[in-house]
Amino acid sequence: MTSEKDLGSEEEHTEDGRDESLLWEFLEEGEFDYQRPRRGEIRDGVILRKGADQIIVDIGAKREGIVPERDLEKLGPEAVAELEAGDEVPVYVLKPENNDGDVIVSINLARQRADWTRAEEVMEANEILEEEITGFNKGGLLVQFGNLQGFLPRSHIVNLDGRTKPGPPHERLNQMVGKQLPLRIIEVNQRQRRLIVSERSAWREWRAEQKKHLLADLEVDDIREGTVTSLADFGAFIDLGGADGLIHLSELSWDRGKKPGDVVQIGEDVKVKVISLDRDRQRIGLSLKQLKPDPWQTMEDRYTIGQYIDVEITNLANFGAFARLEEGIEGLIHISELADHNVQHPGDVVEAGQELTIQILSLEPERKRVGLSLRRVPDHLRQQPEAEEAEAREPEEEPQTEEETDVEASEMAQAAPAEKAEPAPTVEATTPEEASPDEAAGLEASVEDAATPDDQPTDAGRKPPGLDTSDGGESDGGVNPPEEARETAPPPASVNGDSSSEAETEATATA
Repeated sequence: MTSEKDLGSEEEHTEDGRDESLLWEFLEEGEFDYQRPRRGEIRDGVILRKGADQIIVDIGAKREGIVPERDLEKLGPEAVAELEAGDEVPVYVLKPENNDGDVIVSINLARQRADWTRAEEVMEANEILEEEITGFNKGGLLVQFGNLQGFLPRSHIVNLDGRTKPGPPHERLNQMVGKQLPLRIIEVNQRQRRLIVSERSAWREWRAEQKKHLLADLEVDDIREGTVTSLADFGAFIDLGGADGLIHLSELSWDRGKKPGDVVQIGEDVKVKVISLDRDRQRIGLSLKQLKPDPWQTMEDRYTIGQYIDVEITNLANFGAFARLEEGIEGLIHISELADHNVQHPGDVVEAGQELTIQILSLEPERKRVGLSLRRVPDHLRQQPEAEEAEAREPEEEPQTEEETDVEASEMAQAAPAEKAEPAPTVEATTPEEASPDEAAGLEASVEDAATPDDQPTDAGRKPPGLDTSDGGESDGGVNPPEEARETAPPPASVNGDSSSEAETEATATA
């Protein structure tokens, strides 16, 4: 017979056995299948706490995962701002356990791993993507694909020169930054971190699809934005984002005679108006000038008959000259209104490109005609004379430096002939034997007057000998010659051989 004590022990044993069997059953079912984190593993986590320098994530391990500050910087401030506590995020295990026993994980690498997988799927499906150009280098353009950076080689860019303004290669590539381009992934290599895309591979197919949608949505009188892709003599082609439209020469500007290159440039972004649409032939007619008011309709608000205005001569004909008043408005100066005299040809008075002042004779905006006159303009209102124009066109001389001045002076000194000293006049001596009695007497008197005794003072203050200081009196140290000799004799020669022009002339005559 079993006692109560034995029964109690059996019940206790049975209860313990049941608990143990339940524990093994739970373990066998795998509900407590714990796996230690491994490096490179992608795990789903839940954000527990978000701090300024790290994020704590529950990854189902013994310890929480820590997203370090460096990983948050790679994510960028916008991506970090979108993360909140309680969000589920995939994480990449960087270190299963660091020195402190923490698990270091990365949200950025987990997203990159997902982007590599998605890039392979897109390439295998041959899909066309529309992505924005984020940068460039010397070899091509850069594009962002999720958290990956793709590369578009220059050789895979369609019509780069036709879509950008003239300039060096790096400037043309820089003009593409910010634009949306159709791209196709042509290479994915995660090990080498290579993601290569091509616009050329996707262009033709994408272009046909975009053109189909554009023609279906486009309507006459629509205002669209486009890019100038090419210029021709008859107009300019504009890319509307899938199809090209044509702005005919007559629709570029209100000014007649302007070339397409005078109005728009390749690579320029412009607004245009759709003026014609042929869906069957897939042709689109555009206009640039119709976005501006017709100047002929408002010209009477700006001009009056008899008004003097400045114009530019644009063209010459046998019957007169055409002058431009403003954009889109030209008038005619009839040959009879060019000058008061008879003019054989307008080119005798004016020339193309010349600016001058004229008078308005008539206004006919409904017929788009303006009559002008040059001969009726007063002289004080006419353009400056040709002499003043030529003077105004002469470039101002730059001031010479000190070195240039010295060089120029040296060159002038070498080029100039040396000044020759005039030879002293030669006076032939007349001997007393050759002279007449009167001449001999005068000559002797002159010699006596010119001679200076050795004991006579020669200070600078004394008067020359032979000059009278009083009537009939003696001079200082000399004898006055007789009156007859003074009248006939030549002036005395100086001691050093110099003579005046009169003495030289008389001496030559005597000889």
